[in-house]
This record gives sequence, structure tokens and C-alpha cells, in this order.
Amino acid sequence: MAEPASPINIEPEQAMREAASLADKIARGTELFARLRDEEVAIATTPKDEVWRQDKVTLHHYRPLAEKKVRTPVLIVYGLIGRYTMADLQEDRSLVRNLLKLGVDLYVVDWGNPSRADRWLTLDDYIDGYLRECVRFIAQQHAIDKVNLLGICEGGVFTTCYAALHPDTVKALVLTRSRIGWATGSSTSGRAASRRRTSIG
Repeated sequence: MAEPASPINIEPEQAMREAASLADKIARGTELFARLRDEEVAIATTPKDEVWRQDKVTLHHYRPLAEKKVRTPVLIVYGLIGRYTMADLQEDRSLVRNLLKLGVDLYVVDWGNPSRADRWLTLDDYIDGYLRECVRFIAQQHAIDKVNLLGICEGGVFTTCYAALHPDTVKALVLTRSRIGWATGSSTSGRAASRRRTSIG
């Protein structure tokens, strides 16, 4: 038989202080949002150029911010729902800018905004169609056979499938925030994969 739970010990003065502190934070947050305007919120401001387009899918090439130190270009592939702009939120909180400052030659694929017109598209269309064309374009532009892929979230699933289908076109595959093993129970392989480090160059 389970023992009765011990009563919760609440100090009224502490509860009042915490409630007052929370009310103050809410008031300050409300005031901040009231002053904020859409034009003051700028995300994905790192300079880039559209270099390829097919249907709604576009490929962008970021302009360099430092001398190129990584020979093979890197293609960032985000998921269909989370936009690639998540990797370039602010100037001081940008994966894109950090990679560019390290001398990485960087591309990103934008899947566009889905609509009912896209309901018949399959994973094959995205992976062996659009993504394959993006890789082919980058390879042609740089006169190389292989590119580096950085898959984020669902984009990690896309890049993993692509690398399995076309390993001869991938020099390195880096995954972050990507779940590959969907089996129930403990995901030993998933934890092991998240600890692996891959060198790109």
C-alpha cells in the first residue's frame, strides 16, 4: 500500500513574491511586444544569391565572409516544415555566419512554402529529384565530383537517403537534430550517431 503523499509546504510570502515577479515579467514582455514592429525583426540577413530554381525549390549560394579554407562546398539541407532561416536567425546567433567566417563555401536549399498543389509530391521527388539536382548544380559549378552535405532535422533524413542512393557524389555527411532510427525502445544507434564527429574539407 502506497504511503500518503506528504503535504506541499508553501510559504505565503514566497508565493506572493514569485507571483509579483511573474506579473512584472509579463508586464515588461507585453510592453516590449507592443513596441516591436515587423520591420524591426530581420532574420536570415546573411547575403546570398539565388543560383538555381525548379518549381518552388531554390538553391542559394552565400557570399563569403572570409577567405575560403574548406575546399569542398557544403550544402545545408533543412526540413520541409522548419525553414532554413532557423540556421541564420540573427547576426550574432547564426550557424550560417559562423561557418562562413570559418571559410566554408556554403549553399542552402529552400523548399518553398507547400500548398495543395504539392500534395502529390513524394520523398522520391524531394530526395532523388530536387536535392539531386542541387548537388549536381554545385558539382558542375565547382568542377568537382563530390560535395559535403549538412542535414538539419528532417533534412538529415533527406541527406541520409540521398547519400545512400548516391554515395559517389557525397564527400562528407554531417547530421544534426536528425533522428534516423525510428524503432521503439532505446535508440542506441541514434545516440551513437549523435556522438560521432565528421571532418569536412
